[in-house]
Amino acid sequence: MGKRTITWVRHGQSEWNAVGRWQGHSDIPLSELGQAQACSLRSRLKPDDYDLIYSSDLLRAHETGRLALPESEILVDNRLREINFGLYEGHNAETLDEEARKKVFQWWAKPYDFKLDGGESMNCLNLRVQQWLDELPEDCRVIVFTHGGVVRNALWQIVGPPASGEWSVVVENCSLTVTEYGPRRNLIHRVNDCFHLGLV
Repeated sequence: MGKRTITWVRHGQSEWNAVGRWQGHSDIPLSELGQAQACSLRSRLKPDDYDLIYSSDLLRAHETGRLALPESEILVDNRLREINFGLYEGHNAETLDEEARKKVFQWWAKPYDFKLDGGESMNCLNLRVQQWLDELPEDCRVIVFTHGGVVRNALWQIVGPPASGEWSVVVENCSLTVTEYGPRRNLIHRVNDCFHLGLV
């Protein structure tokens, strides 16, 4: 049995990232800065380093991949979408009433156990991403243009979620995170690598 190496790329800044709105499944394009961030990845990524290139079907992720690897074929899979924030998409903490904020804080503390109204738990996200992961060849190098929730879930599946329930892993826009899945153990090689963003 071989090993899978996955490079997870969070999408560049979106128009809603720029104003602090939660996005989830809402299909929001990259901001001008996000486009520049995606282009900066060209200095770090070489198509020949990957056997497969995947993207979430949401525009901000697919656009990041297209700008980062413009000559490459990108396979689109909706299982790589961000977690669904349901009724809270388009909002932030300041635009919600007190009852809604309590629900968000409850979900924030126990994201695998609690669903937002009309949305998903982190366990729902994990099930669909794990299904995608299980379908990959046993020995392959993959790059995935996706979302912060997907990247955090990939890390938590290896080390476990924070005991305090806090989302203590920083995954910035257009950062690189690398994980390896082997026959005896899974490893984290890199988290939130943003070196290329110094070129923006």
